[in-house]
Amino acid sequence: MFPAIALLTFIPALVGQAAAQESHKVTFTNNCGHGTPMLVKGEDVLSEGGGEYVSNGALESAIVYLNNGANGECSHDGNQCSMVEITLLNGEDGKSSQADISLIDEHTFSDPIGFEYTDGCSGLGAYCGESGCNTAYYVSNDDCVLVGCAADNAGINIIFCNVQTGFTEAGHQTSPCHGNSTSSAGASSGTTSGQVTTASDTTAPASDSTDSTSVPSTTATTTTTTT
Repeated sequence: MFPAIALLTFIPALVGQAAAQESHKVTFTNNCGHGTPMLVKGEDVLSEGGGEYVSNGALESAIVYLNNGANGECSHDGNQCSMVEITLLNGEDGKSSQADISLIDEHTFSDPIGFEYTDGCSGLGAYCGESGCNTAYYVSNDDCVLVGCAADNAGINIIFCNVQTGFTEAGHQTSPCHGNSTSSAGASSGTTSGQVTTASDTTAPASDSTDSTSVPSTTATTTTTTT
């Protein structure tokens, strides 16, 4: 048997080791032929230029957009551009990773944008192919477009332009959840049927709402790690 003191020391060490193993990878596939992928959290630029980013621990309330794309330069918080909001964390207390496409207020459509989970929940994601797509937030309670993933250490690939996935194409004329936003018909959509999770299913929303393709792409190979 372990002595009582040794056992009490051993158990916290195991807990700390398990917590330290949490990590999440963000990758980028830029098929647009222009622009700079940006990964931003608050005031910090975590990745610029499309290099693989690894977070040692949860990555919460981060945003991704393509700077200097079709609409020119975006603001630091992604205004004037298509944007993906992401929260990546290991599930506990009913929480899970979540991601969404946001076109709320100043986040206007610029370039086609999508995302797909990696390292768990592969095949789950969303794609917005043009202005008015029915897979993005247009008002703050369009929570039906949130896509969740309960897998531990899940990563995500953000895709710009020419997204080829199993996602469906569909037209719409109104906001996807409530019919209260202005949008155009015949837009590209992107959530695979039955794979969208709503805010009621999870308790860790992305921010303000918030595998690569077979198409030749522009990706970077550098790796950035944060602690």
